[in-house]
Amino acid sequence: MDACLAVASKRDQREYAERPVPEEAVRRSLDAGRIAGGAKNRQPWRFLALGDRGLVDQVAQTVYASPDLLGAPRVIAIVVSGKVRSPSTPGARPRT
Repeated sequence: MDACLAVASKRDQREYAERPVPEEAVRRSLDAGRIAGGAKNRQPWRFLALGDRGLVDQVAQTVYASPDLLGAPRVIAIVVSGKVRSPSTPGARPRT
């Protein structure tokens, strides 16, 4: 499938089945994010796979679209460090 078509035709699902998410599906999702490229390959992110209802509820309280997380059996949180500086950031040292 063409990448543009894949992005343009995606659909979001906000109703979740009661069944658990297979560990293989979680692993494949995490692997896809892990191998995704980043600017200058810095990849300043970490992935957290949350399955504990208490943790998911805590995360839901900190994001802008918390209702989207309600009822989700697993959540993959993408955490980006605020300390990452690009070469264009004032005061950043150039890479050698």
